[in-house]
Amino acid sequence: MTDEQLAELRVYKPAEVARMLNIPITRVETWVREDRVRHLRAGEVRGVEFTAEHVRELAGRLPELMGGHRGGRAGASDGRQAVSAPAGVQPTPEIIAGWAQLTPHRPVPRTTARRR
Repeated sequence: MTDEQLAELRVYKPAEVARMLNIPITRVETWVREDRVRHLRAGEVRGVEFTAEHVRELAGRLPELMGGHRGGRAGASDGRQAVSAPAGVQPTPEIIAGWAQLTPHRPVPRTTARRR
């Protein structure tokens, strides 16, 4: 077997992957915990491992994973669409009247302690 073929069979620990991609290990660990990157479970004691294919895929998705709010979830195109209120929906007069009846909480009176 050539060195390239052996490299394809090798598995990498999260620390090695983070070092290869020049990113903090905490990001890799978070993505594994959130199941956002492909990986192999190596048992409870040994943790997770990555194949060369997984590392290449992670490297390709790096801009998506690192960008935006919560690591690229904002605007992610995974087939789901954001649900928003229909345009033009207005609260009913009863709801608005209820808002007008709201009063602020009264402040709790401070107890005066005697100073001796």
